[in-house]
Amino acid sequence: MADEPSRAALQRADKLVALPEHPGFEALVEEAERKAVRNEKSLTVRAKSEEGVPHAEWRYWAGFEAGMEYLLNLPASAQAKLDRNAAGRET
Repeated sequence: MADEPSRAALQRADKLVALPEHPGFEALVEEAERKAVRNEKSLTVRAKSEEGVPHAEWRYWAGFEAGMEYLLNLPASAQAKLDRNAAGRET
């Protein structure tokens, strides 16, 4: 079938699903959350000051945070892909 994921794609998904089992993954998640909170506090304080925060910087940090979320959500997304593929084969 043309819409089935390739064997390589399924192997990548299997590897991504295993990431949360790695001992360092929890530390990565905690560091990402700490960085997001620290940046939000810093931007809020600066936004209330006379100096303010340029719009481009707000956009940069929003993109940075979105990128971190994307990476941290890869295991869950990969699991969903595997689940959809398994469900498609069962029908």
